[in-house]
Amino acid sequence: MLQNPLTGILPDDQADLILIMIITIPLSYIFSFIYNKYILLALTMTLTMGFQSLLFPEDKWILWGQQQIVYILILISPRKYVGHIIIIESFAVLMFMQLQRLYMAYGVNRFDITGIFMMQLFNWVGMGYNYQNGAK
Repeated sequence: MLQNPLTGILPDDQADLILIMIITIPLSYIFSFIYNKYILLALTMTLTMGFQSLLFPEDKWILWGQQQIVYILILISPRKYVGHIIIIESFAVLMFMQLQRLYMAYGVNRFDITGIFMMQLFNWVGMGYNYQNGAK
């Protein structure tokens, strides 16, 4: 992982998360000067995937796979029910992830992908319901 001065104070995974969060502050400021939307999108996607790969080397595939599943659900689901279908599917996956975490890491307070997954869940469900409401 990264050479992190916080590793003496915090567990390694949490120290890496805080370091990446601190790094994103000047990066966000620098990105405010980029006006080409394609370059900005490419940079933000690359950095997001890079940071996720550093923090979650094994679990990143769950997050990336779920995003593709949501996009497929938008394409194949009836538009008037797509928001409901996405919320049910996303919460089912989240419930499975939490049960797996309880089984695999009971009593261990490590940082894992479930927190990021829950934050992304708001985006996916919001997108599904906005798409559903757009048909009205």
